[in-house]
Amino acid sequence: MDNSIGIVVGIDIAHDYTQVSYYTAGMNEPESMSTIYNEQKYLIPTVLFKWENEEEWLIGDEAMLRAGRNEGKAVDGILEMILTDKSETIDGKQYEAKQLFEKYIELLFEQIKKGCNCQNVNGVAVTIEYPDRLLVDMIFAAIAKCNIDEENIRVIGHSEALLYYIINQKKDIWVNDVAMFDYSREHYIYRRVTQLRGNSVVTLKVDEFDLTDEFPYEYLKTPEGRNEADEKLRDFIEREFRSHIVSAVFLTGSGFYDADWIDKALPSLCNKRRVFKGHNLFVKGACYGIMEKLNILSQPEYVFQCTGRTAVDIGIVVWHNDRDMQLWCSKAGVNWYEAGAIVECILDDVKEVKVVVANPRTKMSRNVVLDLSEFPDRPNKTTRIEITVAYKNAKQCSIIIKDKGFGDLFKASDKIVRKNINIEEMV
Repeated sequence: MDNSIGIVVGIDIAHDYTQVSYYTAGMNEPESMSTIYNEQKYLIPTVLFKWENEEEWLIGDEAMLRAGRNEGKAVDGILEMILTDKSETIDGKQYEAKQLFEKYIELLFEQIKKGCNCQNVNGVAVTIEYPDRLLVDMIFAAIAKCNIDEENIRVIGHSEALLYYIINQKKDIWVNDVAMFDYSREHYIYRRVTQLRGNSVVTLKVDEFDLTDEFPYEYLKTPEGRNEADEKLRDFIEREFRSHIVSAVFLTGSGFYDADWIDKALPSLCNKRRVFKGHNLFVKGACYGIMEKLNILSQPEYVFQCTGRTAVDIGIVVWHNDRDMQLWCSKAGVNWYEAGAIVECILDDVKEVKVVVANPRTKMSRNVVLDLSEFPDRPNKTTRIEITVAYKNAKQCSIIIKDKGFGDLFKASDKIVRKNINIEEMV
């Protein structure tokens, strides 16, 4: 590859391993980045290491090796540290989770530029199991520090990465439903992709089922456990595929690599359908995701209905042209962290704001009323308010209304009205 040509990058960050894929002009599809030249080694341990009494850090396999020799301090579980707001003391100095994560990303980008023989990274998409506001903000901040424009950064969940991967495969693979089994030490997730055809665009829906309690990872440690897991998977497949026509099945996660155990389930899996096994599905899906954002891909329009995408339209009722109408602040089908809006209005003889939450597929809607009676009593049309619609994650949204006063005539007060909305309970 010409070192001067830019690349776009997909990154899959999991609790145990990180993977990288990349795409540049002239390639047919994204490729996974190997950590060793001319070898197929794609898993980078999500581990950070600091040499003892030195300001030098390592990540991945080298970090694991040095830690095993007790040459310094290794830190794993960085994602958990972020979510639980934990810190780590190294060489007598306390490091916050944000600092450790930014260091990990910095060193990861050094590996990416070396492994891909490229200094110009034009865009990045990161996929994680379930994006949370805290994680999303931290990922954006860490990657932006690596000189990537925030406009060229995406964060998506694994279900969305799966959709991006599937729609960029041959149509015969996903002519019907697609099934995916994701079995790791942390979880066992079954995902089913279904096409919902509407009037103009195709909606791709991902249903998720958590089978972790039914398939504990300890099953794989003994012959008896592996046999039981095999039989339970066979029974699950026969039940599931009896009611859904599945054209392709994907198997991913260490559970399908650490042990050979699906002899009984395999005939049911492969009955008139294609079966694929691999580690790199999510990371390649992330790369396709950033390719779409940067308009590198040219493909039909699809609506994604999955974890990480908004499920409803949210608007406020306003008086315009002598009638009530909806001013839509957030639409269904977009990444939740990109959804929402901030609007300003002037109160015209009202003491409340009506918010509409509508499901565009079912055509059902519900109203949420925010009481403004605590706001200062002023003459009509002399109170300006700011309405913020902001998602915490795909299932939780906040409506925040602030009193902004009215210029020099009436100063803004400290009054704020907030309503938290659980999307699943609304429609």
